[in-house]
Amino acid sequence: MANGSRDLALLVYTPREDSNTRGYEDWLREIDNPFFNSVPGIRHYTNWRVASAADCAFPYSHFDFMYLDDADSVAKVWSNEDLLAFAQGWTEKWGRYPDATQDTMQMNYQVYLCSQVSGDNHVHGNDLVFMPAKGEIDAADNRQVYRIAEPMLGDVRFTHFAVEYLGAPSDFETVSAALPNPSYGCAHGTIVASPDL
Repeated sequence: MANGSRDLALLVYTPREDSNTRGYEDWLREIDNPFFNSVPGIRHYTNWRVASAADCAFPYSHFDFMYLDDADSVAKVWSNEDLLAFAQGWTEKWGRYPDATQDTMQMNYQVYLCSQVSGDNHVHGNDLVFMPAKGEIDAADNRQVYRIAEPMLGDVRFTHFAVEYLGAPSDFETVSAALPNPSYGCAHGTIVASPDL
């Protein structure tokens, strides 16, 4: 993929404190993931949960990868009336601030449009290491590197990030002990919902 393409939207968030007891992850699998994968312009949508301890470098409990058909899909997806209504419903049911308006929605989640720097753009397993950085991370086998092209909602906490898929969940300790520069932290992501599961 050419440098500068914008075919990934990264969503980061922490839902309401009681979400797990109310069946949030079942809802992701049964409702959220099938909906987003049916939206025209979205090629592949996956939901992830952070399995590692809280880290100030990535202070969220969940994140989603929204792979778009192409750069032209951004406007089509973000103007989709069904998607906007669905996002409002998510806010009311699961958001930490259920009364948030369009002007304050970043209190519930942030969305970043990303450009791929290196690696492919496919999901390769059920566990990964997410590595935020303030600069570009070197390319390597089994590593996807992205640059935040623009914030669509919320403030940018990092300028780049890398994703490295794990052969087994236990490999997280090994990878996290040898983070590439300039990554300054990491999170262990484990998949919750995917059209491939």
